[in-house]
Amino acid sequence: MEVSRYHVDISYLASMNETVKPYFNSIAGLAEKLDILADRAIDLAEIIKLLADILEI
Repeated sequence: MEVSRYHVDISYLASMNETVKPYFNSIAGLAEKLDILADRAIDLAEIIKLLADILEI
């Protein structure tokens, strides 16, 4: 049986040491903040486009 390279051993995750979990939480928090930042960048780009349309640049 071939195992996907992305296969995750659930028993390994279940036995993960408590000292490792905060790192995963930090990474998840960072990903969430990056997602928010990306949304704001998109909003800013839309505002710049609207201003450019108004000024006919």
